[in-house]
Amino acid sequence: MTDENQNFIKLFIEGKQEVLEKIYTKNFTGVKKYILKNNGTKADALDIFQEALLILYSGLKSGNLKIIAFDSYLFFTCKNLWIKKVTKNKVTETDLTTLISNDIEDNTFELKERQWELFEEKFNLLKDDCINILKLMLQKTPYESIFKKLNLPNENAARQKVFKCKKKLFKMIQSDKRYNDLKDI
Repeated sequence: MTDENQNFIKLFIEGKQEVLEKIYTKNFTGVKKYILKNNGTKADALDIFQEALLILYSGLKSGNLKIIAFDSYLFFTCKNLWIKKVTKNKVTETDLTTLISNDIEDNTFELKERQWELFEEKFNLLKDDCINILKLMLQKTPYESIFKKLNLPNENAARQKVFKCKKKLFKMIQSDKRYNDLKDI
């Protein structure tokens, strides 16, 4: 990996605004085109892009991920997340009936409930501005409305704020000792 790549990744992990802007400018359009071409919406593209950034951030921060071509890896992460989401939504009712037994259903429910409790606990520890922006995001409020409601300079600033707040929440959840027990297998 070149020194330039290492520096870029270091700045990405630190959440430097200029790096995040560069990532959005350089990569979001391609991801959006791919998702729109494959029956998605702009909102889907934004969600997938955010999720992919969090995955890359987590992997790079932990040292479990080594990337040579950041842009390519980001695109393929987005593509795989979209394929996974679309495939997941195609499960039919008869498939569900066949696949789910009562034991699995009960265990899954308990696991999801404990995951939700951890999420909610850490979510409520965030600063009010992060809580407000993440609530708007969870309500699927468009970024155009978010930046106006929160008096941010533009949509890009809203996206970056959402990313930083998600990253903070993700860090808080991962640092909890219950996290490893509650990860989906």
